[in-house]
Amino acid sequence: MLKPFPFIVYNDENYNFSYEWSDLGYRMPSNTIAVCDRSSMYEFLGETNAYTIGIHNNYAYQNTNYYTKMKAIPLAGHKLTFELGWIKHKSHPLSPIAKEYIEELTKAVTPLITNNR
Repeated sequence: MLKPFPFIVYNDENYNFSYEWSDLGYRMPSNTIAVCDRSSMYEFLGETNAYTIGIHNNYAYQNTNYYTKMKAIPLAGHKLTFELGWIKHKSHPLSPIAKEYIEELTKAVTPLITNNR
């Protein structure tokens, strides 16, 4: 269904995200456009019939005026998993903002984990 449309892949100077797609078994289409910054990706997505695949916060896309030319559409029937974590030096305590971040992240992720069991 998406074959005739250009596929946008974001690669920054430190990482080539196209490797992740191949790890998931997704073959890059011949009409792939690689961009090196998010602004270009959003411009292509907003002004063309191109698409990308990513993990996004659907709530953010639906409830902000920033992405008015794009729409996130969940892929039905696909279960992807990812690992999320944080690292800290064991001899340094967490800062108050780090503690708050972990608490907020836990609140946001826990319902997703619970609903997928």
